[in-house]
Amino acid sequence: MKILSVTIIPPSENAEWWRIINIANGLKSRGAEVDIVHYIIKGFYAHEIMKGKIYNNYENSIKIASPITILFEHLINLYHKKYDFVYGNTFGGAFFSILGKLSGIPLILDMHGIYEEFLIIDSKPAKLKTKFSKQIQGKVMQWGMLQR
Repeated sequence: MKILSVTIIPPSENAEWWRIINIANGLKSRGAEVDIVHYIIKGFYAHEIMKGKIYNNYENSIKIASPITILFEHLINLYHKKYDFVYGNTFGGAFFSILGKLSGIPLILDMHGIYEEFLIIDSKPAKLKTKFSKQIQGKVMQWGMLQR
């Protein structure tokens, strides 16, 4: 099975990157071929922190461009490499992967860390537990269940 894992962050020493690389390594250990691509928007924060750093193991997988160019590069990449499915890491990876649905390749969205996830954590301040927040949480969760 050939899998494309999409992210908008460069390789780094943070929890988000650790999670992405561990999912990829877990899939590889089960026999999947996993390519990770880093779509970095030129001039944005991720691009700025990359300046002056060397990414020897990832230099071919880092694509720095404008958002529109990234969307088209993603479609071209899907067409040429024949992936079985795409794994969109967090909201950014999912956003840049969404046009891949046009190619008919299944898209898995890993939306770890999105807002409704924080609403259900009990240790958050009491102001999040208002009636309005609970209504929003209910609607978002309901919408998410309809999307499956």
